[in-house]
Amino acid sequence: MAKVSKERLKETVKFKLSTILQREASDPRLEFVTIVNVKISPDQAQATVFFAVYGKTEEEIQMVGKALQESTGFLQQKLARTLTSRRTPKLHFVYDAGFEHESKIDDLLGNLRKNGELE
Repeated sequence: MAKVSKERLKETVKFKLSTILQREASDPRLEFVTIVNVKISPDQAQATVFFAVYGKTEEEIQMVGKALQESTGFLQQKLARTLTSRRTPKLHFVYDAGFEHESKIDDLLGNLRKNGELE
């Protein structure tokens, strides 16, 4: 039962944060931020939020990460208003480079196929 509740909280936090960022965040640095995954601690007091930003340089990604850290209070407050749980997990933001790596691998495989080295 607890696992179902934790999974539900994880998905709810992911959806609600995405909605808040899309509709209510006024910081231009937070445009095009995608919430990729959320991990909730066993006691549900902490939430690690993995985010991605497409088509940005390393410096711009760092600026987005800093903007998210600066907006943590605002995001937690908005999230607390929409959650039905008794307490809201403390948010920690981490950049997820998984999609960048996937894109690079796809490009490499495409080049190998084009050169006839991979069938």
